[in-house]
Formats: sequence, C-alpha cells, structure tokens
Amino acid sequence: MPSTYHRVKSDLNRLMEAAGTQLENPLVGSTLVAFSARELCTADELCRRGHFPFEATNALASSISAGSRSATYLVSMGRDGHMRERAVRRLRTDPSPLADRLLALRVADHVEPVRALAWDALAGRCRAEQAGDVAPVLIALGARRRASDAMERYAALYRGATGEAVYGKLVSMPSEY
Repeated sequence: MPSTYHRVKSDLNRLMEAAGTQLENPLVGSTLVAFSARELCTADELCRRGHFPFEATNALASSISAGSRSATYLVSMGRDGHMRERAVRRLRTDPSPLADRLLALRVADHVEPVRALAWDALAGRCRAEQAGDVAPVLIALGARRRASDAMERYAALYRGATGEAVYGKLVSMPSEY
C-alpha cells in the first residue's frame, strides 16, 4: 500500500490532468473533498513546493476568470502567491465545504495578503457545519509556524459570531484526521 505522500502525489497528478482537459471537472472537487485534513495539508505542501511547474498552474489561472471551480481549487494551492490570492478571492464567494477547507489552508500562507483574505473569509464562515470543515484543517496546520494559533483564533471568531464555544460543536462531530 502506498504511503499517504505517494497516494496524494498520484491523486494530484490525476487532478492536474483532469483540470487541463475540461473547464469544470467534478473529479477535482470530489477528490479534494475526500482528502482528510492531513492529506489536504500534504497536497498543499506538494503544490507549494513545486510539484506542479509554474506553467501548469498558470495555464489554469485563466480558467479562474472563466469561473472554473476546479481551477480555483488547484491554483489556491499553487506556488505563485499572486495566483493564490486570485484563487482566494474567488473562494470567498464559493459557499461549498471544500472552499471552507481550502480557505483554512490559506491562513498559514507565507504571503500576508493571502493570509489576510483567508482570515477575512473565515470570519464569515462560523456556522456549526462550516466549523466542522474548517477546524480539522486548522488543527492539522497547527505545526506550521504561521498557523500555530489558527484554531484559537478561529474559536474566537466562532464565539464572536455565535456566542458558543466551537470545541463543544466539534466534540459531537466525527473525526476526520
């Protein structure tokens, strides 16, 4: 059985091929949704470390303007900070659970404007079902320096929006780490 790293890498290769052949490919969203929080973090690390060449993600960037959710999802994890920023701006308008998870990834981005946009978007995503999508990613990101306080910060946003503790909601949800 292949390691998580190799399986995620293989899945990403398939997704880049799929996204390049069709403006809106359901395989992209369904595969990323199926990733656990840790697998999604691994996918993000692979993409940002250059698993995909700039040309591949830049080719997808024009599809963001055309409204492609598939391209937006993949480019949000790409190497180019300007492209990630464009993708985060688009993700802010996407109400899907996958957009919630991808925005959570970006709170640890090394580009401050991308982090700020992601936090701004998460401030409006404080319903219980959204917390169930966002929190596992924030917890998985906890080892990253820029995300060491991400869960606590999101918990404060959640409490401010709902008046409730996010941890109480999470205890009743199934784990997906």
